[in-house]
Amino acid sequence: MLYAWGYEPTEWINAGLDVDVLSEHEIGFDALNQRITVPIRDRHGHLVAVSGRAIHEEQKPRYKFYKREFKDYLPPGYRAARGSFLWRQHMLPDKIDSLIVVEGFKGAMWLVQNGFHNVVATMGKGVTQIQEGLLASMRVPIVIMFDADEAGRNGAESLGINLYRSGVSVSYAYLDDGLSPDDLTCGQITTALAEALPHLRRKKADGKLDATSPILPETKTRTHGRRRKQLPV
Repeated sequence: MLYAWGYEPTEWINAGLDVDVLSEHEIGFDALNQRITVPIRDRHGHLVAVSGRAIHEEQKPRYKFYKREFKDYLPPGYRAARGSFLWRQHMLPDKIDSLIVVEGFKGAMWLVQNGFHNVVATMGKGVTQIQEGLLASMRVPIVIMFDADEAGRNGAESLGINLYRSGVSVSYAYLDDGLSPDDLTCGQITTALAEALPHLRRKKADGKLDATSPILPETKTRTHGRRRKQLPV
């Protein structure tokens, strides 16, 4: 079925995502239903779901998990749900010193395109207990980089509190209002991560808040990712 959708998603290419990055993540296009297809695999790499993203405003819902579309070819073990998985967890490097958590597919791939491969997506602002458990089980410091809207900030705060209570070192990468990770340049991503605020802000000797995060490793970045739209200086 994935081969049947082996077409390039023009909309995401036009948004600045490289064809190689899209291919690496098996992104395709379902011409019949006019949706961008995103395979979802568990942490072992087994296909567990396929998400279809609408390309037309009138298509509802914007994202849906395919089931009816498979007809008689439903893969064994297929589960049309997102709450039990972290997108691209199976693609993480063998050893990571920290983990970046974003909401969506595009945001995760945009970070990968700019050299940040230690990233997973929750596939939405509402994170389940199972997903929180998967994050906590990695036993690394986590930076939450959700979209900069009210729902995204509320989701980030809720996730951060639960992870912190589980003993995880948590920081928040704050973006300007209305922005998402895939709106940022490579330099802006680097700055946002470097300035991520710890869950409990540490105070310097002079009493001022320390807004730096010591948990991120030095990251080699690529500069070929291009900006999707003009951002304020």
